[in-house]
Amino acid sequence: NAAAKWQALERWAKAFQQERGRPPTLWVDVVSIDQSAVAESLACLPIFLAGCESLLVLGGPVYTSRLWCIMEIFTFLSITTDLSRVTIVPLKGRGGRRSAAELDTLSAFSRFSVEQATCTLDTDRENILSVIQSSYGTYDDFDRAVRGLFAERLDPNAVPSRSASSYRAPSGADASRRTASELGWPMV
Repeated sequence: NAAAKWQALERWAKAFQQERGRPPTLWVDVVSIDQSAVAESLACLPIFLAGCESLLVLGGPVYTSRLWCIMEIFTFLSITTDLSRVTIVPLKGRGGRRSAAELDTLSAFSRFSVEQATCTLDTDRENILSVIQSSYGTYDDFDRAVRGLFAERLDPNAVPSRSASSYRAPSGADASRRTASELGWPMV
C-alpha cells in the first residue's frame, strides 16, 4: 500500500539524514522506468542499478511474488558483492504499528520460491527464469540465496521482536564483511 511505503521511506530517509548529515538521493524504479515502454526501459536496468550506492527494498506481503522485484535484487548483487549495500524494510501496518501484514511479509520472505513469483507477461517470466537457471543451475539454489539475503539484510529496527530471531541482521564487523557470494549469489 502506498501509505505504508511512504511512511517506511520517510523513516528510512530520516535515519539516513541523521547518520550521514544529508538527505538521500533516490532513484525510484517505478517513476524512472517508462511504464508505457517497460521492456525498453528494463534493458537499462543494470545501468540504472550500477549507478546506485545502495539498494533499499520496501517490501510488503506481495513483494516476493513479483519476479521483476526479485530481478532487481539479482541484478544489483550481480554488480556488487557487498551485502551491506542492501537494506530490506518490511512494511508496517497503519500508523506505523506492527501488523499482521508485516508478519505476512516476514513469512513471505522466509518462504520465498522463485517458481511462485509471477510477471504480467509470461514471456518476461520465462526470460527471467531462464537467466536465473543459467546463473544458479537450480531454482532451489536461487531460493536459498534470496532467503539468505532477506534474513541477512532485514533492517533490525523494523522487525517484530517476538518473531525476529531468525530475521535479525548481524551486528558488528561481521555484518559488513558478508558478501553476496557467501550467501550463494554467483558473480555473473
